[in-house]
Amino acid sequence: MTTTAPTFNHLIDLLTLDTPTFVRRDAGMELHNKQGLLEQLREAIFGGMEGGGSSAGYGSRPPLDPAAVDLLEEITKQATQALSQVSKMPTPYGHAESYVRLWAGQSSESQMFAVTAKATTDQGGIFEERFEMPAYQLAQRWVDRVEGFFNPPVTAEITAPCPRPECGVRYVSRVKDGVEIQSSALSMTRDRETGTTLEAKCAACGVVWHREDLPRLAALVNE
Repeated sequence: MTTTAPTFNHLIDLLTLDTPTFVRRDAGMELHNKQGLLEQLREAIFGGMEGGGSSAGYGSRPPLDPAAVDLLEEITKQATQALSQVSKMPTPYGHAESYVRLWAGQSSESQMFAVTAKATTDQGGIFEERFEMPAYQLAQRWVDRVEGFFNPPVTAEITAPCPRPECGVRYVSRVKDGVEIQSSALSMTRDRETGTTLEAKCAACGVVWHREDLPRLAALVNE
């Protein structure tokens, strides 16, 4: 059975719009609106609140999910960066959904966009990494990131040394519960539901091979 890749517009809708979906109940199937991925992520930020937080004491703060905060901020920033490349109008104040839809409405799926994301050096320093990709791939990246947040991928080792000539490391060591554990430097992350490989990474040099780079990585590993 083959599956059709989602269209660019469908990816944008997944991110920004509620979609009707059937939910099975004891009384039968009920139609509910499933929130857009960005709204789901926004609600996850305050995932610990119950019943609107009415029982919280005065001045108390609802629990935050830092990972959800960081991901929503990253997508919002990238959407504003992409929007600024197709519109000379000042970016309006609003939610990420507004930026994504304004950007998508003025872009073609093959149009290239440069955005930034936080990255770390081998020494643990943080910097802004710039990368460029087509609009379709950028929208797919956002969808994958949010869906991956709610359904984290699984990790598997690649039993081969890093193919980069300047690295070549095969094993790395780490300490867990006071015990030193050795594992393959190369690993890959897979979608928990589909088994699709999403990316591969070397724990020694920190290089990441994204989905489009995986065939090249496979060729290098098998040389």
